[in-house]
Amino acid sequence: MACQCIHLQAQSIKEKHVEELEEIKKNGNVYGLNLIGYSFKKDLNNKDDLSELKRQILSETESYFPIAIEKGQKEFVFQTLQEIKKNIGKKEMQEIVNRMQSWLDSVVDINMKVIELNWICHGQLYKTSCIVSDKGIIYDNVISNVFLFNKKESNNYIDTVQKTK
Repeated sequence: MACQCIHLQAQSIKEKHVEELEEIKKNGNVYGLNLIGYSFKKDLNNKDDLSELKRQILSETESYFPIAIEKGQKEFVFQTLQEIKKNIGKKEMQEIVNRMQSWLDSVVDINMKVIELNWICHGQLYKTSCIVSDKGIIYDNVISNVFLFNKKESNNYIDTVQKTK
């Protein structure tokens, strides 16, 4: 009986997120970002799964983030943390990574799921790891950060706004 309940709960989580993701797809190209597909990748079953996912998200070369092209513009490009660091400097980048690590530590937990999202931005395919729970989408580099990262007037700094729970 317990196994059947867990399966039904997992199925309802998937159905809920399919609806959310289909809504994003239906809205089409938003800010130059277009969600074109997704697939369920894995469950976060233990601390090792969590650590690997966080490592991948915070990797300088494996993960992409949306960055505003110009101040006040609502169009984005994708950049790795390594590319962002070139624009803002090592110290500022470390501060951003530390805040992101704290944010992920506070919201990502065992028993969540990972959905791989496929995005088109300026004609190129990018993939992100979307973390979901029975409460909804918890984190995705695009969905979460499209509202968190903006270039300041100096064009040399990325401002990260902390979200609240």
